[in-house]
Amino acid sequence: MALNDIPAIREATGAFCRSILDSILPAVREAARFQGYAIAVHGSLKRDIDLIAIAWTEQARPADELVRVVQGAIGGILGNCLRIAEPSLKPHGRIAYILIHPGFADEIDLSVIPPSTQTKEVVEALIICAEQVTDDDGDIRGHAVDAISAGKKLIASLRPEASRSDRVTSEGE
Repeated sequence: MALNDIPAIREATGAFCRSILDSILPAVREAARFQGYAIAVHGSLKRDIDLIAIAWTEQARPADELVRVVQGAIGGILGNCLRIAEPSLKPHGRIAYILIHPGFADEIDLSVIPPSTQTKEVVEALIICAEQVTDDDGDIRGHAVDAISAGKKLIASLRPEASRSDRVTSEGE
């Protein structure tokens, strides 16, 4: 029987995890918000702390930048926070990080769902294909022109640096 399978130890570990989470969560959420992310708690909290960071705004920073800021927020409360091992890729583009801090037997698992660039890349590929349509049939060419125009508008809206007024202008063209 593993140590954490003993009911009293598992209950004590869970209480400790909840106590640590209660201490760090407001600061972690605030730090993540300034990086363009939302933070959610996942899991039972009986063995470790599982957090999920989801890119929430157009200005969401890269995952590594978020993790450094989260480490700082946790370290500011608990004294230190280190990232161990290299991040690992998970399904759907999720990136998993393992964080440790002083006095805690288990770790904080932080899964980050970074900003998606896949949509932009797919649209750009579709525009290239549509631009290459050279059929003499006007309908096909007309649809290709419509696809190019729609794709360019979508790409403009996906650019983090594009301001709202830029998007409104491109939509009104």
